[in-house]
Amino acid sequence: MNKQMRTGLIAVWMVFSVIGGCGDDSDDHDGDHAAGGMGGSTAGASAGTGGAAAAAVSCSTYCSLAVGKMCTGALQIYPDAAACQTGCAMITTPGSVTDTAGNTLGCRIYHLTVANSSATMAMTHCPHGKVMSDVCK
Repeated sequence: MNKQMRTGLIAVWMVFSVIGGCGDDSDDHDGDHAAGGMGGSTAGASAGTGGAAAAAVSCSTYCSLAVGKMCTGALQIYPDAAACQTGCAMITTPGSVTDTAGNTLGCRIYHLTVANSSATMAMTHCPHGKVMSDVCK
């Protein structure tokens, strides 16, 4: 197993271990994730501690969840990994994988992790992984 795949698997495991799921997965996101906000940033952690959360909030993790998994067909976010890397570069705040709202990469990773748990979850959460997300804004 290569390092990139291992990092992605660790990120998925962390999200489900720490937060367990999205809770109310209805299409009404006007207030159900309001408490998530911008969350704690892992920007300092990536340079200082090298902790698992710091490794999880990366374009590599984001793109491993966004391309070629459950977000396909009408739910497709990016046509390929190169387009995903370009889109990811536009998200400048790392955030944390526990962010359920807020304009962070962590928020998008959270929602894409939930999206990849089932086809039903993908319908609700794939759109939240986009750069121009209605939840991660």
